[in-house]
Amino acid sequence: MRNAIVMLALLATTSASAVSMNKCVDAQGRVTFTQQACPGGGAGQQIQVKSASEGMRIANPSDISPVQGSVSARSAYTHCSDMTQVDARYLIGHQKIQVGMSAEDAKESWGAPTKINRSSSGLDQWVYDLGPGKSQYLYVDSLGCVKAWN
Repeated sequence: MRNAIVMLALLATTSASAVSMNKCVDAQGRVTFTQQACPGGGAGQQIQVKSASEGMRIANPSDISPVQGSVSARSAYTHCSDMTQVDARYLIGHQKIQVGMSAEDAKESWGAPTKINRSSSGLDQWVYDLGPGKSQYLYVDSLGCVKAWN
């Protein structure tokens, strides 16, 4: 609603040349635009608003090149599995681990391991100390993919 009022005010005052406006930000971070001084005597940022004839136009569909290929949030984003970035973000946000995560995502989810036991078999053991006598383990292959955890 506020944006609509601002736009109507801008349209009503726009002429063939640029209009000088003040961009004001209040204590709650809300932005307003006015031709007068900012409310409460606060310092505003002076901006120039150009009329529609000076740089704004509706694009002609023939001027827009088609998008090549497609991007989907459901496509796999890691070489470790078909896990999507959406899935990984969910797991990280809930501090969970899943086989097929990248080691980088696992580190973002659980934090840096207390220590890493290197293995000649290809699986490194990441140790997370949880307190006296309690540990959690993550197994990561040489490609940086989570293969198991317990």
